[in-house]
Amino acid sequence: MRTTGIPRFLSQPEAASVRVGDSHVMNCEVNPDLVSFIRWERNKEPVEQDQRVFALASGALVISNSSETDSGLYRCVIENAGPIKTSEEAHLHILMESGEERTLEFLLEPQPVSKVVGESVLLPCVVTGYPTASVTWMHRDQLIEDSTGRFEVLGGGSLQIFNLTEEDAGVYNCLADNTNGSIEAQTELTLRASPQFLKKPANIYAHEATDVIFECEVTGSPAPTIKWVKNGDAVIPSDYFKIIKEQNLQVLGLVKSDDGFYQCLAENDAGNVQSSAQLIILDQEDERKSYGVGTT
Repeated sequence: MRTTGIPRFLSQPEAASVRVGDSHVMNCEVNPDLVSFIRWERNKEPVEQDQRVFALASGALVISNSSETDSGLYRCVIENAGPIKTSEEAHLHILMESGEERTLEFLLEPQPVSKVVGESVLLPCVVTGYPTASVTWMHRDQLIEDSTGRFEVLGGGSLQIFNLTEEDAGVYNCLADNTNGSIEAQTELTLRASPQFLKKPANIYAHEATDVIFECEVTGSPAPTIKWVKNGDAVIPSDYFKIIKEQNLQVLGLVKSDDGFYQCLAENDAGNVQSSAQLIILDQEDERKSYGVGTT
């Protein structure tokens, strides 16, 4: 019997006991292309997510500042075009706080991540221990203010950034401390920006035997690759077609067959753009008319 394409759980949520006020992470690892179809249930009812209880990009469920109402049987559910698939159920037991000191530990540390400008990102930082830790974030050695502008701290620890800009790239530090000590985790956020035109190619009118340059200036991160197309066919650099300044197209010694539409295509990991312009070869009659020769 063939089972190709059937959702598979690479790891299942596990039973755990958690102190009131502490945090916990329920794991549910699936094939990467199925993560967006994951939802969580407690006692077979949908888990309501908010700033205290939320899912990560991996599909894991973070429960922070636990209370007795969080106890129950948890399972993750994959719901896509095929049959619904459920993980094994795992019991979460909430214990009363004993008041005994517990060493600070990371349940989940932020990992290096790459995003596209304009997207959002969630940098997980989940800490356990007693007394409950205070968590702060630093970016390039600057303190990030909680819940200001595009920055929001979820569950008292994980950092969410909305509408990413290129200035958000760099090293982030998650610092957790209480009266007994502190721990720190570091990660790096890299950002990709889709290509944008700084200058598009413009239509050119020229005579045979002359040289022309189509300008095409593009920015993006990583640096976009530039390709030129003429009338739908790729332009291959030669003695007549030259790429100058890595982006512009120079056509040397024009002949009538050079007439047509030229397209600049720019592409990187974040996206692609294209723009076209027309090269029109003027004949001798056009030249005489342009100078008023032979007209009445």
